[in-house]
Formats: sequence, C-alpha cells, structure tokens
Amino acid sequence: MLCSKAFKELFINKARALIYSTALPPINIAWSLFIFERLKDFDKERTRLLQLAHDFKKELTRKGYQILGQAYILSLICGDNEKATKLALKLEDKGYFAPAIKEPTVSKNTARLRFSLNANLNQEELHQLSKIL
Repeated sequence: MLCSKAFKELFINKARALIYSTALPPINIAWSLFIFERLKDFDKERTRLLQLAHDFKKELTRKGYQILGQAYILSLICGDNEKATKLALKLEDKGYFAPAIKEPTVSKNTARLRFSLNANLNQEELHQLSKIL
C-alpha cells in the first residue's frame, strides 16, 4: 500500500484485520487480470445480453408483470414476502436461480425476484422461464 507515514501508522495500529487478513489466492488475481485485459473484446456479448434482457423484460411486461431494471439485472415485483419466496422456490425446483429479495431489504409490499441474466442464455431458455412464471 502506498500512503503517507501518518496513514501507515494509523493502519498498523487500527486496521489489524486489513493487515492480517488472508490474501486472495493468486489464481483469482490471475483470472481478474485475464478478464480485465479482454474487457474491450466483449462488445458482441454486451450487445447480445442487453437484447436478451430487453426481450425478456418485454415478454414479462406483456404478461402483466411489473419489471424493474434497464440492463441485465431485472426484478419481478411479487408484492409480499410469501409470494416472492414461493415463486423463488418454484423456479429453483425447475432449475432456475432467482432469489427472493424481501422486506426489510426492500420496501413493504415490493418483495421481488431478482434475475441476473448472462450472454450464454438463449431466447428459448428465457421463454421457458417466462412460461413457468
């Protein structure tokens, strides 16, 4: 860490958890570097992902669901915690992971399912997910 002598003394005396915490394994650092060096090459995947998210949101909205989010993380508003939990478990039984985000994390009566899409999905998979919902 590069810092002034005063900050160095502060960290040594007050930030023991920082100093003595376990460092990330070298493979994690290598993978992050590998990805960071290639981020500029993922434009095709980003475009595809945004299109998938747009189409999925449009399909769910057409079915009457309230959907929040503009990119690849979308939230389906369920209302109360119980509905969100039941729907999340139903999806899990079908092989989909869409966690229930419940009160108090979100405001009362705005419990939701969170979908984190990725570019490896295809339209058919999202259509099947929509049918399950």
